[in-house]
Amino acid sequence: MYDEKDLEADIKRFAVEVADDGRSASGRLLFGADVDGTLHYDFALRLPTLADQMAAEERGLAPLAQSIYLTLASITRLGSLTEVPDYEVLRASIAAPDFDALYAASAALKKKRLSLSDAATSGAA
Repeated sequence: MYDEKDLEADIKRFAVEVADDGRSASGRLLFGADVDGTLHYDFALRLPTLADQMAAEERGLAPLAQSIYLTLASITRLGSLTEVPDYEVLRASIAAPDFDALYAASAALKKKRLSLSDAATSGAA
């Protein structure tokens, strides 16, 4: 879990932006994902779904590996690729330090969705 100060620093560091509707977040990897000999830096992601969670559990992954799987499964865009590679390709092509960028984007997206939920509940939306 992020503390607020660290999250804000990583949002700046990885150029994270959350869509106004809270459906996606985007950012930039520092080292890039090496897919088919091309480095891809820009990404977008959504929140993981129950289907993603079930797929992670069906793979029999350890808890840390499940967390990584869920984050990688939530990527909706990667650089100039027309299709996001599958989990096996992503985990082999994204540098470990770049996982921080994905985690920061996911945390920022969760924060936005919570604020939208709070506004809807209070009638302020």
